[in-house]
Amino acid sequence: MEDQPDQFTVLMTAIQQLATSQQNLVNALGTGGNTPNTNNPKISVKIPSYKGEPKENIVAWLLQVQTVFKAQGITNDAARINYAATGLEAAALHWYLNKVVAAGNEAPFDDWDTFVNDIRQSFQPPNYQHHLRQQLKRLRQTGSVQEYGSQFRNIIGQIENMNEIDKVTYFTEGLKPATRMEVAYQSPNTFDEAWALAIRYDTAMFGTNRPFVNKSQQPQHQRFTPRPQRGNGGPVPMELDYAGTLSSTNNYNSSNNHTHKPLKGNCFKCGQTSHYARTCRNKPKSKNLQT
Repeated sequence: MEDQPDQFTVLMTAIQQLATSQQNLVNALGTGGNTPNTNNPKISVKIPSYKGEPKENIVAWLLQVQTVFKAQGITNDAARINYAATGLEAAALHWYLNKVVAAGNEAPFDDWDTFVNDIRQSFQPPNYQHHLRQQLKRLRQTGSVQEYGSQFRNIIGQIENMNEIDKVTYFTEGLKPATRMEVAYQSPNTFDEAWALAIRYDTAMFGTNRPFVNKSQQPQHQRFTPRPQRGNGGPVPMELDYAGTLSSTNNYNSSNNHTHKPLKGNCFKCGQTSHYARTCRNKPKSKNLQT
């Protein structure tokens, strides 16, 4: 029970130190981090929030923060750290508070570079660079070159120490086959050159509004086979599939053979009842031939 007041006191001290840092930040913003400068008006920009979630990109967040520093003209390391801390939330904020508590009365970070390295080590996976290269290797163009290039730039912007030849190789391997052959034939030396060549060729061959469709993913349409119509009196186109089923009906449907089907039980020669064709003594009805 005696440890609880001590922990509460430490937490309150950390909060007070944080409030003091925020006040120092306000004072530093008024002077640009160093000396007053009335010629350059300050831009009211809020630091982007960072919660430390797995889906967030710590490198992109640090780049945005540094861009705000350049716009505000902040060069003092302490002012940078305090200003960046205003954007921390959730797990990232708890991480910063733990750093403040552990430092006690001293500054939690010596300079801005120390803050950047610590927060990257805490929220960036240790094999993150390897993961990015694997992701870049699996990336393939499924739409336009612009969409593929945008995804490619997003990944290489996070990869460290990657030369231009590797960028060109990865980019070319992910293009569509026809575009890949054209770009490889031109042998570009930089990624920007390869990207420009791919856009020109893709636009000329496929157009800007024509999406790329993988032929293996296109639905297979079933063959349409028209069924022959019966009883129309005219010639009927016949498929081979229906040859066996139509052979028995064509004897009665054709206008050149019989005008109608004999009734059940009648003689097939004269058409009368009470006897069969094998015992029929009547002469068959003569057909009227038109000349």
